[in-house]
Amino acid sequence: MKVEQRMEIERKIVRHLIRTMKKHGWNVIAVDDGGDEWEQTKTETEAMDAVFSVDESSIKFHKKIGSVGMTHSACIVLGNDGYDCIADHSYSDKDEFAKIMESEVDAYVENLEEKS
Repeated sequence: MKVEQRMEIERKIVRHLIRTMKKHGWNVIAVDDGGDEWEQTKTETEAMDAVFSVDESSIKFHKKIGSVGMTHSACIVLGNDGYDCIADHSYSDKDEFAKIMESEVDAYVENLEEKS
């Protein structure tokens, strides 16, 4: 696979992750790009720019559930085959974050890979 194709796949997947989580009320609040502090983000564009400025990063998502604020993260590793750019994500049985990852984000990645 050409580098340009891999990069396009990675961008589609990360964009889908951010938009899917936002649809469910999980907003990106920061990206860890390996620096000393998390880079605060307010928009999808800021998050995408931070993720794609390095090879490895973590995206931090936040959602208020009742009176409790919940935070999760997804680890992004770029440069492999593209389809595996979401290397890991946090899990809690107290909310639906992992369920959304599995049912909507992972399903999107699998569908994208099958079409290639």
